[in-house]
Amino acid sequence: VPSYPHSALVETTQGLARSAKMVSRRIVRSPTGALILLVALAATPCEGRYEQGVELQEIRPHDGSASRVGVGNFESSIESDALSDLQMRELHRRVDTNSDGKASMGEFLNYAEEMKHSIALKDTRMLLDELDLNLDGELDWSEYKQDMAKWSDHGQFEDEATLKKAMKLEEAKFKAADLDHDNALDVTELPAFFYPELHSDVLEVVVHGVMAKKDRDGDHLLDPEEFFAEGSEDTENLGITEQELKDFRSLDTDGNGKLDVEELTQWESGFYQLRSAMRSLFQVADTDLNEHLTSQEMKDASKKISSTEAQYHLMEWAEHHEEL
Repeated sequence: VPSYPHSALVETTQGLARSAKMVSRRIVRSPTGALILLVALAATPCEGRYEQGVELQEIRPHDGSASRVGVGNFESSIESDALSDLQMRELHRRVDTNSDGKASMGEFLNYAEEMKHSIALKDTRMLLDELDLNLDGELDWSEYKQDMAKWSDHGQFEDEATLKKAMKLEEAKFKAADLDHDNALDVTELPAFFYPELHSDVLEVVVHGVMAKKDRDGDHLLDPEEFFAEGSEDTENLGITEQELKDFRSLDTDGNGKLDVEELTQWESGFYQLRSAMRSLFQVADTDLNEHLTSQEMKDASKKISSTEAQYHLMEWAEHHEEL
């Protein structure tokens, strides 16, 4: 199975999240979340917790049209995986960097940032094993183009024009990630390519790509309809939910009813989603309302945490530390 182009993961996020009602849209729409979820679905469709009860119905990645993923009992599967007391205690120990027995919101956000880089490095090494055709330890542009061509052969692009647009975006990302300008990405450069939120220049390419694609009236701003549009006339109009409007208003910091590039970046970087997830953690676990979490509070609230957006991140962190 050819690897999934990252731009496809980024651009399918909206459609994936719109149809995956049971999964937090704010998590799935983040680039990193999209990558992890889709890799899990596409790589081993018959195994693992993410695949239980899931039917992968249709994905047309680069144009964002008719993107659909049946989620089955994805949410209930996550909820059934409440972390053990040992896992909670060990995660708390790692998050609590000043070792005062209390983990603050800042410590959780800092730890999430650390994990984002660590997980990206681990995942991209696996991707490099698949994509590095000449086995030189780097991914050059020609190798990546060949991989994209495989997806074209599998019907993942509606037409030649769509393929060219996707290729142009990927090439711009590739060049931004190629810090030494040798037309190849080594293991230190690859994470930024596949996880644009890790590098400001690559993220800027992605954000401008999203803006150009969704900005129907050409004002370089996105209103709610443009922002939540899935990009195809034949896509079912699911409407905009109250939660989505709440998210939009939170992103719209200047309150003008539209998102500019800077505001859109907060969404595409995944920071807005991460902060929301950590807030949901504190809402259910911070029983003494002191804006810090003890290990005992986390253990006592494990079942409640499993139904929040934070569960996805905690599971990801625990799974990354294989000893847990």
